[in-house]
Amino acid sequence: MPPNQPNASKVRKLHGFTITELLVAISIIAILSVLLIATIGKARSKMDQTKCASNLRQLGMAFHMYASENDNILLATGNNDVSIITGSSWSIMLMRYMDFKFPAKNQESLFLCPSALDTYPNGIATRTYAMNWQNLPTEGSDVHPTRGWEQKTLLSWHSNPTETALLIDSRGNVNQAGDGAARYTTSNFDSFADWRHSNGLNVLFLDGHVSWMGRDESDKIKEYTNNFAR
Repeated sequence: MPPNQPNASKVRKLHGFTITELLVAISIIAILSVLLIATIGKARSKMDQTKCASNLRQLGMAFHMYASENDNILLATGNNDVSIITGSSWSIMLMRYMDFKFPAKNQESLFLCPSALDTYPNGIATRTYAMNWQNLPTEGSDVHPTRGWEQKTLLSWHSNPTETALLIDSRGNVNQAGDGAARYTTSNFDSFADWRHSNGLNVLFLDGHVSWMGRDESDKIKEYTNNFAR
């Protein structure tokens, strides 16, 4: 070997990594980045699902506290107070009861599931849960006899609260920015349910517990919905 010609090991030290080694390193970094992004996304999704469940549990407590102070009457889904010109849905009544101001769009509150920001039109969300009014008579409201969703019930009417759905994650309303469906029954469940938690949704039961249920459990959720006022 000529005296001025470096050997292979010296070339390696002078020039650092070879092109092949650099390509391998870049590939590994790219793979790790994809895995990290996926892990962060799953962690965020789980955190949002947990926050949503916490919201629902607190709303369940508010329903029961309201009932305990009002002759065990469970709020109706709408027009609870006819003195309010704009109406008084269950959410408005609970806001008044808890002395909450109506939240701004995308403002954190008990009525906003954070995952709804990803599923609602234009990423705008305010009220994102729907209340069950299954089995209520179409007549019986003192105000509008043809609209059963205005019918209040007694807690004693519900014989199986541990298996009775009260609130679910609801789909955004394209005609009312920020609001999801406020009420639902088995007949419109498929249209109003929002499967925003890993192809599932959270369900608040009348006894106050919350369960995540997958889309493949739709029929079971409808059974829990059909237990309302029975």
